Amino acid sequence: MTATLTALTPVSYHRALCDTLRELEPGLWNWFASDDFESRNADQIRLELLKSTYRMPPAVHPELHGLAHDVAQALGIDASLPLYQAQDEGAMNAGLFFVPGEIHIVFGGPVLKTLAELELKALLGHELAHYRLWTEQDGVFRVANELIEYMASQGGAPSSHVQSALRNRRWVELYADRGSLVATRDLRAAVGCLVKVGTGLTSADADSYIAQAEAGDSLFVANRCLLELHLGFGLDDEPTCHRDGSLRSRRSNTSSAGRPCDSPPRARAARRAISASHSSASWAVEAAGAMASTTTRPSSSESPEASPMIFWTAALAMT
Repeated sequence: MTATLTALTPVSYHRALCDTLRELEPGLWNWFASDDFESRNADQIRLELLKSTYRMPPAVHPELHGLAHDVAQALGIDASLPLYQAQDEGAMNAGLFFVPGEIHIVFGGPVLKTLAELELKALLGHELAHYRLWTEQDGVFRVANELIEYMASQGGAPSSHVQSALRNRRWVELYADRGSLVATRDLRAAVGCLVKVGTGLTSADADSYIAQAEAGDSLFVANRCLLELHLGFGLDDEPTCHRDGSLRSRRSNTSSAGRPCDSPPRARAARRAISASHSSASWAVEAAGAMASTTTRPSSSESPEASPMIFWTAALAMT
């Protein structure tokens, strides 16, 4: 099944979030966009990869590197492309560790021996699309992503911050799924990759899952999004109705202590999940001195050991 999508473009929600954060938090924006932040972050990433993964040399894994470079060319990306296998034997997954000019992709679990070649190409397209988004327009979407994740991870963060971060995650993953389609031009391969990674199955029928999504019987949204892309539905329409309202409302929706006036259990759970998965970002604003005062400190009532939620977004947990 040939896909009709041929280009990648950030959606309106990405652009609106950038504009809003620049206006509301200029000091934090400048810090997260600074060379100092990028340099310290890059050094930490390189060290962690050396400590916890096996780097896969091109001479030993020529086929995999060849696929990766083909996908990079299809997405218009020119950067070094080191590939790694995680040391743990966990679930199938893959992830991009972003460093400007360097595309560090880590494979997790038995994903390399489970996916067919075209499905693996779809997986690489997803991860490389993350890199392309983070480098679009001089990196503004990467800055917005880092900043909203940091703001949402703070103890007492308003629900508007948390919901903005969750919406941003969904649209980032949808953009990456579009990268799978652009890289493969094959909807079955993109869907098959998502289903295998999301379920852990070694074989899956993409056509049956597409039919399942069409019938509305799926609990997941990933392949519904891919199907809408293939059929030409207007996926970029919905976020415009939210624009920056959720962030702008943060002052009117918070108490004098900076906490949301109403904090439903769902929002509290989401906040704990974001905080648990991004606690390491706290040094960024603390190092910025006065800028730390613009954001509340983590609350002792929210444990950093909280188990991350599984976000069934457009990538079926393939982050």
